Amino acid sequence: MTAEALTRINTEIISGRMMIPMQNREKFDIEALQVFLAIKKHDAVDQYTEKLLNYWNERKYWLQHIANCHLAPPALIRHEGETGAEYLNRCFDAAIQKEGRV
Repeated sequence: MTAEALTRINTEIISGRMMIPMQNREKFDIEALQVFLAIKKHDAVDQYTEKLLNYWNERKYWLQHIANCHLAPPALIRHEGETGAEYLNRCFDAAIQKEGRV
């Protein structure tokens, strides 16, 4: 993936951060990083990238309009081959780290 494509995707992912309520911004940052890293790892601009960006736009809307969504654990991108239990544990671990309990 070219540097220009990554810059464009990064800009699209972080756009609208200032519209997110302050209490949801840390969750926004965690989830935005997960989406960006998944796209960067995939290393191609294709349907997968577009699906991730569409998913992210839905998440941004939720983070912007649901003031108390910061109470739920971050919705991380599920890794290939990761079981449901492993995924949930990783999401809750991220929430614990976010709150500084580790």
